[in-house]
Amino acid sequence: MKNKTLMALTAAALALPGMNQKSEASEAITDFQWGYQLTTYQEEDSVKNKTLLGDVERYDIQVHQLQFASPLGEQRDVTLNVTTETMSGASPMGIGRDANNKSAVIMSGASIDESRQDYSANLRQFFKSSDVALSVGYSIEDDYQALSAGLSGNKHVNNDLTTLSGGISLSSDGITPVESGVNDRFPERIDDEPKVSRTLFAGVSQIINRSLAVQLAVNVTSHSGFLSDPYKLRDQRPESRDQWSFIGKIRYFSRKLNAALKVDARWYNDSWGINAQTVDLKWHQNIGQAIKVIPTFRYYSQSQANFYYSSDDLSRTGFQSSDYRLSPYGAMTVGIKWITKFKDWSLSLAWENYQSSASLALKPVSVENPALVQFTRLSFGLTGKF
Repeated sequence: MKNKTLMALTAAALALPGMNQKSEASEAITDFQWGYQLTTYQEEDSVKNKTLLGDVERYDIQVHQLQFASPLGEQRDVTLNVTTETMSGASPMGIGRDANNKSAVIMSGASIDESRQDYSANLRQFFKSSDVALSVGYSIEDDYQALSAGLSGNKHVNNDLTTLSGGISLSSDGITPVESGVNDRFPERIDDEPKVSRTLFAGVSQIINRSLAVQLAVNVTSHSGFLSDPYKLRDQRPESRDQWSFIGKIRYFSRKLNAALKVDARWYNDSWGINAQTVDLKWHQNIGQAIKVIPTFRYYSQSQANFYYSSDDLSRTGFQSSDYRLSPYGAMTVGIKWITKFKDWSLSLAWENYQSSASLALKPVSVENPALVQFTRLSFGLTGKF
């Protein structure tokens, strides 16, 4: 469970070049396709003068992903994914006060050493003007198991210029914390707790002309069960969380520049009181027929949860958390990706750098959480088809 959120950070880098474009198409794939991607994720060390206890070396994560896609007749295809992840380092356990009464991080020892395996399958059936997809997944690690399933579909109308999309997914998770390092000093941990997540989404895409397309979508997710972090010194969260997000996308292609601009914007709100805004910009510059360069920029800002505190107090009762992920902050990500095609092969290299701080938030923040993360992500991908 400790790396569940970190997997979300690496997920954006796991789209395999040459395969994800076809999976979004309105036709079944016609060739056997395979892909491999290696992603490394390295957090910057915790700042020493902001660290009260524990090791300053934070997470180092390595992710391997394999993907296989195959046609099953003319109107059906299947995609299989296998992901393995290894991680090591220390993580923030809480926020205390230093000699100057300033917030400082209490880190775990650098003895966290974990692995995670994730398996998923996606089966799609195509019809004359629509398609339906069934997905299943299973994830397991030392202290976390998750079983998921989803059903989604697309309906093309208006001479295929308009696409209506929708879907539902369900995840059932089991949390069984294990002790390691400094955590052994705080043995009051849960033994086994469940968590259930349900998601509904709906969207509409519209092709305006040969160069412009837009999309609007809404996503609603409901979580119930154990939602606290058992590895924090003091973390007590509600047993339910409802999340809403509204997404707008613009795709513009310039024939003169042989390039495409992709703009994504998201407005997020949840029952814990967090409001967030995201803007994601990508410029896809084609160089000839074989090379594509993609510079990226992403900005994110959020408010704090209703029960967030800038430091822990073991005598405090009720809902509470000092988790930096529930604090108010802003973040910027810059990156660049290079894709080269060789007939039926594709090679990609990508670099991203993420920085977060209170000063980047849209609204003023009185006390910055000292555990805010900064990281660099590198990835290498290779795909082919037969």
